[in-house]
Amino acid sequence: MKAVMLGLDGLSPQILTNALKKAELPNLQRIISNGEVHTLVSIPPVTPIEWTSIATGMNPAKHGIWGFTKIYMGDGGRLEWRYYQSYDVKQPRIFEITAFKGLETLCINYPLTWPIKGNWYLEHLDIVGDTLISPRTETNAEFIEKKYLKYFEPLPDPYKKTVSYIKGLEGIIEEKEYDFVSIVLPFPDQAFHKDAKEVLNIGKKSKATWEEIDSLLDIITKKATKVFIVSDHGLGAYRKYANPLEPILRYKWIREVKGNPALLLSAATDFYSYATRIPIRIFQRKYFKEMLYKLSLRKDIIGSAGKGAWRGAEASSVGSGITYDMHDPSDVWIVTFLNEAIRERFLETLKKDKASEYVDVRKTEEVFKGNHFTDLPSAIVMPKLYNKVYLNFATSLFLIRYDIAAFHHVLGVFILNNIDKNANKKKTLLLNDPLTTYDVTPSILSYLGLPIPRGTDGRSIGGNTGFYAYDIGIKLRRMRQKIK
Repeated sequence: MKAVMLGLDGLSPQILTNALKKAELPNLQRIISNGEVHTLVSIPPVTPIEWTSIATGMNPAKHGIWGFTKIYMGDGGRLEWRYYQSYDVKQPRIFEITAFKGLETLCINYPLTWPIKGNWYLEHLDIVGDTLISPRTETNAEFIEKKYLKYFEPLPDPYKKTVSYIKGLEGIIEEKEYDFVSIVLPFPDQAFHKDAKEVLNIGKKSKATWEEIDSLLDIITKKATKVFIVSDHGLGAYRKYANPLEPILRYKWIREVKGNPALLLSAATDFYSYATRIPIRIFQRKYFKEMLYKLSLRKDIIGSAGKGAWRGAEASSVGSGITYDMHDPSDVWIVTFLNEAIRERFLETLKKDKASEYVDVRKTEEVFKGNHFTDLPSAIVMPKLYNKVYLNFATSLFLIRYDIAAFHHVLGVFILNNIDKNANKKKTLLLNDPLTTYDVTPSILSYLGLPIPRGTDGRSIGGNTGFYAYDIGIKLRRMRQKIK
């Protein structure tokens, strides 16, 4: 096996540091000692966006993924949404590139690989589809379907799910020889969203899961020449966070709250936290307020996710003509607008408001360069982290809240082994020279001796080996059209 890319969803430098201190991880320690560890900047730190940026080496305006859900104009002038799928990815990803170059490739649980027939290139490529937002698990490899697909069925327990994925991978690579393997494990992200304190502090369950991952690394390092460990973003807990939608909601809150017990309770608790600066909820524990909120406001979202989210469902909007990712409204950075006039009004309102002290809001086309923006006008909202304030998109009446809450963070991790075989000195986190998510695929391709697709936004930290002609995407697109 030439190389393995192991994805640990949501791994941050702090969680990595805590895990190395509190768990027995000799194989991970050895990889770090003989390699490099970099912080990895991801903007925006949204799972489907960043895993696609990692795999393509390109920003979302080039690869076309702007969140979990695609917001678009439906029939009758209504805002609608559906989950992104493999067909929506506009550029070939690293596992498709390696397969295209003739390397036997295995890809497991990579976001937006469902449906499998929508991927760019399938020859020399065995895929086990992702379980994050896909309606079912599927594979294009007969031996995997018969013997190992059971290991990748979605489980409600993120710890058991992670261990099951590990066991499935171990069985597959024992049975078939691959040149390049990529797998994304749901840990620590999915466990973090259930119990942030457990994950951040490396509790009993987290420690056991880390040790399972380390056992996998023992097997991988014996089979593979090079191992790359990467995360799409980081995770952290915050005591103070801002709601950039609040200036808009402020003038409409009476109409929004009236007759809605969830919002009435939300308003009361927000005011208490704002006035006293005493947190009401600790980390991600769900109290009565959150239960009511889900039962009322998100009932339509939860219901439609299981019914119409693959072909289109009406998108709820905050105020008039403003909406955002329907999968997880509490932790997103991209805001979509019904038209340009509403976007301009939104930007102007925030520019004049106290919100501008905490967040920076810009049109997405000012931040990213490419040809695949959202169908409707959009903006990216970025927290000013030096003020120690993070974001929370919610139907809240107060700009600043003081509950302790857990969100995604912009700093992930990129670990490379076998960079210098003679290196004996233990490496530390290279905080002064962070990489970006765009640098991962160029680096891996370079180490594999493969050229880098022209048009990538990243750079190889090992020096590149030349570029593909720009029309590689066109060639693969024609192949994908034949598959359809």
